[in-house]
Amino acid sequence: PSLGEVGSAQLDYLQRSSRYDALLNGEIPNIFNPELCAGGLMDLGIYPIYVAAMLFGEPDQILSRCEFLPNGADISGSAILGYKGRTVTVNYSKAANAFTGSRIAGSDGALVIQSISKLSGVTLYRNDGEEQSLYLLNSDDEAMAAEIVQAERFLRGEDAGMYREAHALSLIVSRIMKEIRTQNNFPF
Repeated sequence: PSLGEVGSAQLDYLQRSSRYDALLNGEIPNIFNPELCAGGLMDLGIYPIYVAAMLFGEPDQILSRCEFLPNGADISGSAILGYKGRTVTVNYSKAANAFTGSRIAGSDGALVIQSISKLSGVTLYRNDGEEQSLYLLNSDDEAMAAEIVQAERFLRGEDAGMYREAHALSLIVSRIMKEIRTQNNFPF
């Protein structure tokens, strides 16, 4: 609500892979092996797509483009997710780092999210110049703790309503990912 009417978002996860140099030296690390259904979209792209689906639901339209390595694995890509009244752009890359984070812009302000994969470093910038830090992550362990606890609750059969919501969200994410793979002739 602090953002007002959200008109656009840019959700990015660009992180140069620690295995990229091996790839440049002629090796095919698992993360760049299309026979294993690996590449940038499946490794990094799912994070901003998940956030887009979580916040805005299923898009009405998807337009995407991916860049591929000679072996057929994707290294980077972008998708424009069209919703009634807003556009969400998703970018990912395993060949380069970005240090600017992601943004969600509304009529009354904007959110900047430093890490879309951990949803950390979230700052609200209001149009009147006020800034408010909303969420900082203390450690990588903290990032996974809530997910592990929730998964354990699901396995015990608890939180059935939340499980149904998580399941429905995962299906939306799966459909978006499938459409991007189809539009770009992925080998899987």
